[in-house]
Parts: sequence; structure tokens; C-alpha cells
Amino acid sequence: MPPQHLSLAILGLDPARSASARDLINLATRTGYRGVQIDATYPGLRPRELDRSARRDLAALCSRSGLAISGVDCFIPPRHLLAGQHQDRAMHALIAALELSADLARLGNGDAGIVSCELPTGIQSEIVDAIEAACDRFEVQVADHATTQPTHPLHVGIDPAACLEAGNDPVRSAASLGERLVSTRLSDRDESGRVLPVVEEGRLDLLAYRVALVSAGYGRPLVVDLRGVPDALLRCGQIPEAWDDLPLIPMM
Repeated sequence: MPPQHLSLAILGLDPARSASARDLINLATRTGYRGVQIDATYPGLRPRELDRSARRDLAALCSRSGLAISGVDCFIPPRHLLAGQHQDRAMHALIAALELSADLARLGNGDAGIVSCELPTGIQSEIVDAIEAACDRFEVQVADHATTQPTHPLHVGIDPAACLEAGNDPVRSAASLGERLVSTRLSDRDESGRVLPVVEEGRLDLLAYRVALVSAGYGRPLVVDLRGVPDALLRCGQIPEAWDDLPLIPMM
């Protein structure tokens, strides 16, 4: 089976946020990625900053660059979605990201209709219902990347580095999620912190992880997540070449 395509996440790529969104998209092209994951909190990519014309321009830029948009990240603090003073603002941000993903999908990036986020343990059923209703209205999906076992009916995502940090096995998690799994990250960590996946040695059993994704029927891009990786902006280009050198996974 051909290797899954890699998509570069803008989230965490430039912690100083000194590079423009356009520069980061162009970086993904130059370094060999086939997709890009939009960060709805990054300057120039926030939904409130993108009117209809700007959304068309963003979709066109990615298309001209040969990049598919693999989805939209909206990683607001999970606790803000619990009852409290931040809840309304957090829900507004998440729903705005859902609408942005729907617009990008309609503009020719069909895979863009997934918003990755992290939902808190103990989230109110009313909030889940509101998220589900928004997904239905915009015809998109939420991928909950929480490392706890979800108790809601929404779709889920997986971040290996976050799983490892929480003491979970990302391979077992990926294999158990089946059709609920709609977004996956490519990330890794060692005992000290996050490392450059594929290139540096971490704790993720990469072969077993890839096999688990194939077994689960996952065929979407893998989102390269470099949050917390030192010098990620300078080193992200090492990953596609190392990934292409990996052996193919046989058909299951």
C-alpha cells in the first residue's frame, strides 16, 4: 500500500508567529509536503480575519502551490468549553472554525472539512449537541484529539506524542478507533519531550502505527505536528524525504 500523504500543520511550526501564513504555506510546498493543515488561531488565518474573498484567495494559494488542505486546527484550551466565563467565546471560535473548514472544502479542498480540536473530559451534553448540530449544518466533522476515551458520539483524532505523554499506547488507540478516526497526527516524543518524527528516535513504534492506521481503514493524510519540537521551522523539511524512504506497508 502506498504511504499516507504528509500534510504540514501550521500549528506550532513558528511559535514566535513571525512568519506570514503565506510564507508557511510556501514552505510546505518547498519542503515536499503534499498538504497543509490550517491553524484557525494563526494571524492571517483566523476566521474573523478571512472574509469570503480572502477564503477564496487562501484556497487558490494552496491549489496553485499543489497543496491539499487536510483540515483546520482549532486547539483552544479544553477547559474553556466547560461551564464558565470562557465557554461562549470558545464555542464561537470552534463554530467559526467549522464554518471556515466548510468554506475551504466548497472551494475545492474537499478534505478540508474536518476541524481538529481537544474536547474536555466531562463536557456538557448540551455543548456536544451544539457542536454536532453545527457539524450537520456545515456538513463537516470534528475530530476530538483528547487522550481520554471519548464518551460522546463525535469523531476522533489521534496525536501519538500526546498519547505517549499521557501514558497511552497510540498504536492500540489507533487500531481500536475504526471508522470514528478521521484525523491523525504524525508526531513523536522521547523521555525529555517532543522530537522530529521519523527523523529522530522517539518512543513511537512507527511501523506498528502505520499498520494500525491501514488496519483501521484510514486513508487520509497524516498531519505532521511539530509543536514543541526545537527549531521546527528550520527542520520540518527533513521529514518528507525520510518518510519517502520508509518501506511500503503491504495491503491488508
